[in-house]
Amino acid sequence: MGARGSPWSLLSSWLVVLAAGGAWALEAGVTSRGGRCLERPCPPAFLVRDVQPGAEGSGAFFLTDVQGTLFFGADDGLHGRELWRSDGTASGTRLVEDIHPGSADALPIPYSSDESVLDAPVVAVGGVLYFAANDGEHGMELWRSDGTAAGTYLVEDVRPGPESSNPQSLRAVGGRVFFRADDGEHGQELWVSDGTRRGTRLVEDIRPGPDGSTDFLGEQRVSVGEVLYFAADDGEHGVELWRSDGTPAGTRLVEDIFEGADSAFPFGIVAFGSIVLFEATDREHGNELWRSDGTRAGTRLVEDIRPGPEGSFPSDMTVVGGFVIFSAVDADHGREPWRTDGTPGGTRLIEDLWPGPTGSSPARLTASGGRAFFRAMDELHGSEPWTSDGTRAGTFLLRDIVPGPGGSSPIDDETPGFIFDAVDGVLLFVAAEGQTLVLWKSDGTRRGTVRLRDISEGGSFDPFFFLTASGSHVFFSAFEANTGVELWALPRSSLDCYPGESVVPWAPDAAFNRGPAWEVEDIFPCAPGSNPDWLTDADGRLFFTADDGRHGREVWVSDGTESGTRLVEDILPGVGTGEPPPAPEFLTAVGRRVFFSADDGSSGREPWVSDGTPGGTFRVADVREGPEGSIPVALTAVGDRLFFSANDGVAGHELWVSDGTPGGTFLVADIRPGPESSEVQSMVAHEGRVFFTANDGVSGFELWVSDGTADGTRMVADIFPGSGGSFPESLTFLGDTLFFAATGTGTRGQLWRSDGTAAGTVLVADLSPGAGGRPELLVAAEDRLFFSALQDDERWLFVSDGSTAGTFRLVTLATAGERLATVGDTVFFVHFEPDTGRELWKSDGTLAGTRLVEDILRGFGSSDPRELRSEGDVLLFSAYELEGGREPWVSDGTRRGTRRLQDLAPGPSSSTPMMFTVSGGKVFFSADTPRTGRELWGVKRSDLD
Repeated sequence: MGARGSPWSLLSSWLVVLAAGGAWALEAGVTSRGGRCLERPCPPAFLVRDVQPGAEGSGAFFLTDVQGTLFFGADDGLHGRELWRSDGTASGTRLVEDIHPGSADALPIPYSSDESVLDAPVVAVGGVLYFAANDGEHGMELWRSDGTAAGTYLVEDVRPGPESSNPQSLRAVGGRVFFRADDGEHGQELWVSDGTRRGTRLVEDIRPGPDGSTDFLGEQRVSVGEVLYFAADDGEHGVELWRSDGTPAGTRLVEDIFEGADSAFPFGIVAFGSIVLFEATDREHGNELWRSDGTRAGTRLVEDIRPGPEGSFPSDMTVVGGFVIFSAVDADHGREPWRTDGTPGGTRLIEDLWPGPTGSSPARLTASGGRAFFRAMDELHGSEPWTSDGTRAGTFLLRDIVPGPGGSSPIDDETPGFIFDAVDGVLLFVAAEGQTLVLWKSDGTRRGTVRLRDISEGGSFDPFFFLTASGSHVFFSAFEANTGVELWALPRSSLDCYPGESVVPWAPDAAFNRGPAWEVEDIFPCAPGSNPDWLTDADGRLFFTADDGRHGREVWVSDGTESGTRLVEDILPGVGTGEPPPAPEFLTAVGRRVFFSADDGSSGREPWVSDGTPGGTFRVADVREGPEGSIPVALTAVGDRLFFSANDGVAGHELWVSDGTPGGTFLVADIRPGPESSEVQSMVAHEGRVFFTANDGVSGFELWVSDGTADGTRMVADIFPGSGGSFPESLTFLGDTLFFAATGTGTRGQLWRSDGTAAGTVLVADLSPGAGGRPELLVAAEDRLFFSALQDDERWLFVSDGSTAGTFRLVTLATAGERLATVGDTVFFVHFEPDTGRELWKSDGTLAGTRLVEDILRGFGSSDPRELRSEGDVLLFSAYELEGGREPWVSDGTRRGTRRLQDLAPGPSSSTPMMFTVSGGKVFFSADTPRTGRELWGVKRSDLD
């Protein structure tokens, strides 16, 4: 018998439980609730065909899927760079046609002069591949292929003779291909083709003469419906945003953003619903985030993230469901991840991953499964893979692949085209383990982020670029010492594999269970976890969303027990399809019911309601008939009704109200008449009314109020007259007085208050005239208001009694964006001091009463408290220790009363608790443990004292 506390003694105790007929089973692949979790080994990647035998390699490139068949370029050593096809087998991998007979190259070099991967001159339209090729007679021109020799031919000799028109930036729009080319007369201009010679033509000579308008174009093209948006220079307005439907009359300048001959450089264009988002520069703001609906009036600055001429340089814009995640720079945080819904109020920092102005430099953002994946760095982990669902709680490090500050550098910006792409809701990426590059996969959870096997035992495996899913395989080019760069593949089933080291059977463990908190239910057994989200209390019952691996992400309800935790209804049957899979969101309690936005697969995203039973869960109304959905947002409870913003397809996104019945769900008012949206946002309820921000098309975004009737819906005050608007944000009530931040010409740092009348809407304090930061994180503490604002290039904690004289700053904040939490008349926050690092502080609104609560990580190291939530006279939060990792903590505001609640992931590992929510005498939260992944946990409220 081993020593007490040894692994052998624990195993013996476990076997005793089994012998006594306990529920736990000591069997590989058996999970905590007796459900099986069979290890699914990852099949190895394999060489599809050694196209050019020997170490030289064929350099497989431009991999493109055409209805289940892979097309790619390769050099077999005999025919030069030519077009090939593959079905994933050696026999099914063959040359399509020797377009340039002999050893000469038909396809362009896959790298530009700076060794970056070219904007690939290939695109699929239906069952046809369009590409640039040179047959030795016509120069580099537009070709097409259906995968057969007979179906591979020149579309049009745009520049007649042996010289080349060099088609590039091919984009499929509907059944046509837009591209840029130079016919020798007009320079690089926009062309279009329907695949026939007669249907291939110059769209418009945007810049008359031989200079061309688009020779810098690159990736700056995107389509919305049948319209292409792109950047072009007509020689008069500089590089600006243009649009085209493929006709000369339908090709025009959208807006001269940087007026005159100077250029706005609208780059990084991304389609987002019916609009496009992009970065651009005007005379006042520097490079910032802009939006356009294709009209001059609908083209405007979204948000001046970094006030002044420097600009925030938004980049890597990636659509994730109902918002766009991107990278941007501001003065407080450096370059960090941001999100936007295309409105000022909906544009905000997600998380300061590397606290302070250094910035985590997120890059290569890629959307998959309702999340964004990216590489980022912090001071502890170096450059590693991260993920975000657009919320602070849902933004985390996927895995510290190379422990320590060195990082695994999942992608190297200096190396062209490394894999960082998504297939079937799974991310594939490359990590550097020492001198070896290794292919990894992730499903968006820590446990589901695993190393795929090497190509061959003991062999080098350097995955490179051009990752493409086609048919039943995932193809990519890779280097192996004996074969050079060739075409490799993984079975698509590899995306659903779990290597043995990632599957950890659950066993009773004294250390695991020591403490008052318990795991409510292992909803997704032996997997990365169900990742509970949208935790919402509805009269003592907890509603939340979770993914059990069988139904996709759906609404669940819990009373804190295993038997009382259940799926409410499978709204979208099955595991969910689409990119990203539709999932319920914006859970909002109204009495004992919750309203939320959901998509049942036929009606699009619409408002739903649930009382926690299948029969009481239904779509409230089909606001916008058809599969497009009304996309309800800004759900806000006001008494026994729900206010929200939705688009019925006629009036745009406007203010709606519902009592939970179809007849009681209706448009309150078309604030901006016609199909354009007033973009209702920032709603807050008070005394049976809702206050919010909206744009009526005349006054810009201003403060509004509604009692749920058209007559009772009005603008409170036109704070800054004219069409610019004041953009009220952070609406917060202190008693019967509404406080909010507002922006006007020449200022960003104004705190306002309102009693709901125009006369009673007044300026409290202009905290930082000019380019200062607006007030944020407003919280009420009995008779005072606390908030943060930028002043003198630092983020400060302010207090206000509602008067100008009574509004002043207290101390700097260490983590901009981390919420403030109040307990009685005290506010808790995070502050930095050189001797203690970033730790938990509190203030009663006076300088003398502002002090450190506890130095959790002793010395100059930082515990970085996060997720601050108050419950009665107790504060809940997460904090980091070297020995215990990031775990749940509680505090009563004293040093002795500040303690770790429980080490859920024993040792230095972190459970990273999130979303503390009180319901039915319990505090619920999500936590990530090595045994069960991220699941729902609970603790009795009485155990916090």
